[in-house]
Amino acid sequence: GHSGQQWDSWNAIFGQARNGEPTPLFDWKTGRIDHSVAEQWARYDIGRLLASAPEKYGPIFRDRIRILVGTEDNYYLDGAVRLLRDRLEESGYLSSEDDDAFGSIRILEGEDHFTLQDWKWRGEIGQEIYDYIEDAGVQDRKRGGDDDEDSEN
Repeated sequence: GHSGQQWDSWNAIFGQARNGEPTPLFDWKTGRIDHSVAEQWARYDIGRLLASAPEKYGPIFRDRIRILVGTEDNYYLDGAVRLLRDRLEESGYLSSEDDDAFGSIRILEGEDHFTLQDWKWRGEIGQEIYDYIEDAGVQDRKRGGDDDEDSEN
């Protein structure tokens, strides 16, 4: 057999036959697309969901989601991220001027899918997470809560 690697995982998640088995999006030999499977995949299309119900999905991006991609992404994900960014900006749910929004999309010049996993970015992203948690008022606690002086444990 063959391994479609990532394609096989997408088929398993997004395209399932009635018997629960993965259904391929396209025929490996002919390239023919199975449009009924494509419609199953469409249920998970973020751009489509955002276009159909911006008031439902826009706030989720504005308030909860940060996306980081490089301009040289090895899998061309930067194109999809640009489209998503544009749609969010058009619908008013993403703005570089909204300092109160947690959500953001950053497209980093010259970075690729793997350089974003370098320690440089891990440190910066980790610090952003720490700062967010600290700003939210979450305090460090030992497991089990035994650092609480008022605890009766």
